[in-house]
Amino acid sequence: MTLALLVWAALTLSLAGCGGKGGDKSAGDARQTPAPSENVRNETADTTARTPVVIDFYATWCGPCKQIAPVFEVLKGEYGDRIEFRSIDVDQEPEMAARYGISSIPTFVFLDADGKEVNRVMGADSEALSAAVDAMAQGAVK
Repeated sequence: MTLALLVWAALTLSLAGCGGKGGDKSAGDARQTPAPSENVRNETADTTARTPVVIDFYATWCGPCKQIAPVFEVLKGEYGDRIEFRSIDVDQEPEMAARYGISSIPTFVFLDADGKEVNRVMGADSEALSAAVDAMAQGAVK
């Protein structure tokens, strides 16, 4: 059953052709492939950190993912003291993509400090991503 789910997720992602807004597959590779995600704070089960998380689900071949990557990095620099930013390559970690139901990329999943999904931004929409991160940061300020 799990293997079937992984195959389905891989096929869905490859057929989706990124599924984001704008961009193309020929865009320059502005993103460097990060190290594996350490299972997003150990599968988001470690709630001792009490830090919200934004997960960027992307692929190295995805044009819209490359297009939005610099925006994600700027937000990481601006809000990194209040929010943890993670990047997951769906080709390297298909089980994580399946776990979060990722059907197109880029997709940004927002988790609260307890690891519960509270928001999702799909596509290379820099305004929506910036607004969602800003809103999360405002709520994260104690």
